[in-house]
Amino acid sequence: MGPALGPFGILGGMGPLATSAFYAAVIRATDATADQEHLHLIIDADPAIPDRTAFLLGRGPDPRPRLIAAAQRLRAAGVSLAGMPCNTAAAFAEEIGAASGLQLVPWVATAVEEALSRGCATVGILATEGTIQAGLYQAELSRRGASAVVPDAGEQAVLTEAIYGPGSVKARGHATPRARAALLEAGRRLMARGAECLILGCTELPLTVAAGSRRWDGPVIDPAPFVARRLVSAARGQTS
Repeated sequence: MGPALGPFGILGGMGPLATSAFYAAVIRATDATADQEHLHLIIDADPAIPDRTAFLLGRGPDPRPRLIAAAQRLRAAGVSLAGMPCNTAAAFAEEIGAASGLQLVPWVATAVEEALSRGCATVGILATEGTIQAGLYQAELSRRGASAVVPDAGEQAVLTEAIYGPGSVKARGHATPRARAALLEAGRRLMARGAECLILGCTELPLTVAAGSRRWDGPVIDPAPFVARRLVSAARGQTS
């Protein structure tokens, strides 16, 4: 195993449990035989970052100042490369990088690359309304010659409840059966409309439906393990 120069980082807090899950993904992606062979990671998890979807929909304060401040703290601590476990915040990734000098592993592009590697030309996107309205996945898929299937207004309302509602991971730290059922049904509907695979384009969604309980007829992609793998590969000086 080659040396990692480090430290590396996680720009998180959106939400705290998703940040913890991404750190776990980085650990699992690391081929280590002892504590000392894992990456030196600095995590800045600021749960007070305003909601990204609310801002993109014109309903809430701008999260960019706190996102940039977090990135600048990581840079001041010596971090040059980080993962940012929030799909919706990817809308601001270029601004964050330009303002801080922090390089962020591309979340959306990594997920799309994984979908295409599985032969999916039409990809269903399960995500926050902000991610869908910003067109993050639609644009990346189109750029690569593929297409997206996104929830209609009614499906998105159900999905939003599963992400933000009183039975959600954000609210409770775990998902209720109702939230899990809503997510499963939303995914089935996208596949019925032609999606060949699904991207769980919100970091809370893989925590809502555990891997062993997914019941969809096609590949389901949680971007976090693949972003974690790219972070670790870059840290080891390998091709990401």
